[in-house]
Amino acid sequence: MGTRRKAIAATISSLVIFGTLVALNVALYESQEQGVVLHAVSDEAKAVATEAELAKGLVALSLLRTSQSVLEANSHPCSDPLGAVPALRSIALSSRLGGIAANARGAVTRSGVQSDNLTLLTPFTGFVPGYLNFALRVDLSFSTSLVQYHKAEVHYLHLPILYDESIATCLSAVGYLRSKVQGLIRTPGVCATPSILGAIAEADRRYSALAREAGLTLSISSSSMDRWGVHCPTMSYEVVVSQYGVPGVSGDFMWRVSEGGSLLA
Repeated sequence: MGTRRKAIAATISSLVIFGTLVALNVALYESQEQGVVLHAVSDEAKAVATEAELAKGLVALSLLRTSQSVLEANSHPCSDPLGAVPALRSIALSSRLGGIAANARGAVTRSGVQSDNLTLLTPFTGFVPGYLNFALRVDLSFSTSLVQYHKAEVHYLHLPILYDESIATCLSAVGYLRSKVQGLIRTPGVCATPSILGAIAEADRRYSALAREAGLTLSISSSSMDRWGVHCPTMSYEVVVSQYGVPGVSGDFMWRVSEGGSLLA
């Protein structure tokens, strides 16, 4: 009877030890499996973060390319340069890279942060006072069974256009020319054509020099048109301020603003 009890006790002890070993092996397996899953999640999360940087870089590049193509296509009025290009008030962009969807909206801005972490476009990142600047809001999203990713960011970009300086120079030249013509002493019955041409030439010399100092080019052209039944012609003028060789994302380009008017000789 004692021998039988000992055998039963030994069997129970063996079962307990076996069960403990099985439990330990299961726990070890689950731990290793969880480690593999966590490692996979970590790897995918890192890949998503890298692709997110590329995705927002692509939409930022598209914003600057679109803006550059609009800006270099025409001359813009000095009094309201951006009024002539409403497309730059709101630009919608989207891209997809490696499963990451990037939706963005950009527009010209008059204020912003001077430093920006969008390193892929370093020469064009950040708000620069006096330049043509853009604010870009980017929404990034990515979804799998392992990783859910969503992020909204605002970035500031610029094109190195001497925006404020070119407009100020243009409007100053126009104002100076008009004031000179208004101050002319006119002789009744005599056309003031020579005096107006002299005022135009003086304004051209004065403001061409100022423009060069600022890295710009200014020219003032004029023409006359005889009017039926009127003794003196109408003098037309145009002030053009240009910035050549502006560095852009699609190569160098030219920025130009102009303002014209007419004067009765």
